[in-house]
Amino acid sequence: KSHGDYLVLDIFEDKKLIGVDQIREMINWINLTRQSKQKKILFIPQSEKMTHAAANALLKTLEEPPADVVIILICEHVTSLLATIRSRCQIITLAKPTLQQMQKWLEINQPHWNLNSENESIAKNNSNLLFSLAFQSPLKVKQLLISDELGQRDIIIKQLISIILEGTSPVIVSADLFKKNEQAIIYWFQSLLFDLIYMHYHLDDFKMINSDYQNELKLLSKKLNTMLI
Repeated sequence: KSHGDYLVLDIFEDKKLIGVDQIREMINWINLTRQSKQKKILFIPQSEKMTHAAANALLKTLEEPPADVVIILICEHVTSLLATIRSRCQIITLAKPTLQQMQKWLEINQPHWNLNSENESIAKNNSNLLFSLAFQSPLKVKQLLISDELGQRDIIIKQLISIILEGTSPVIVSADLFKKNEQAIIYWFQSLLFDLIYMHYHLDDFKMINSDYQNELKLLSKKLNTMLI
């Protein structure tokens, strides 16, 4: 970060995505004269969070980048980027950290985060569940802990399960879920779906994602029409 021509393009605090105006300002910065003899470095740590307009605005620069600029895009899932973005980049896939590496990382970093008592307890006493819920992604682990996502997860999962196990009206559940974060609903619904599929096919090497709901999911899998899975 002490590099004279280093720029991080991140999401503004009051925004959820990287907007097209940010990309345009970045392009202006790229075209400015360098302050040193070193190459300029542009770092976009959450490149999958660009709006469609922002991603399209970046395409021209990626297609014909200045010789004195290095552009680094980081994303959790490469398929979340536009195909036109991916085709203009050299893709480097990094292996996920081991469980031991994640536990060590969590021990070092968790004390520096301002966590509520419940999430702090989960970080200290149930890290294995936490890593599963985050799909072994350290950044997702941090996001789960510093936000209210874990509390929202319990609400969302219980509501979804109640449709089958308790006969709750799907209309009532849907009306309540529509008030919550759309991405969170999709994320936790996806995790339940993975668990049910793996349980149905009895995959020995599968480790449950929502292991704290194992009993409920076993009951749920027996009641569902598995031909639909």
